[in-house]
Amino acid sequence: MAPDVPLHVVRDYHGCGDAISCWVTALIYCVTAVLGPDELAAIQSKLESAFFVDGAGTAGWSAREVKRNLQVTPGASEYEQIARIAREAFMRSGELQIPIPPTRCTT
Repeated sequence: MAPDVPLHVVRDYHGCGDAISCWVTALIYCVTAVLGPDELAAIQSKLESAFFVDGAGTAGWSAREVKRNLQVTPGASEYEQIARIAREAFMRSGELQIPIPPTRCTT
């Protein structure tokens, strides 16, 4: 890994049920300029016309109570187009594939 790439390890406490608590350790790998200017403009354009829904609808059982976000409606044409742009950018980024090689691609 290049020494000039910011790398952060985050350790955070999460309640994991009534009787169980757990610590979650996450690795945050910061990479800049994954999307080109045209891709970024295309995504911004899609977001302007997209319909947003409560993100809790796609949360797993453990996150449903704490997930507080809006997200583009899964399955909507804007969602599919944004996912395709992001997936293609990820797949061509060698820098991203080194720390987090994809086991599969989903939308």
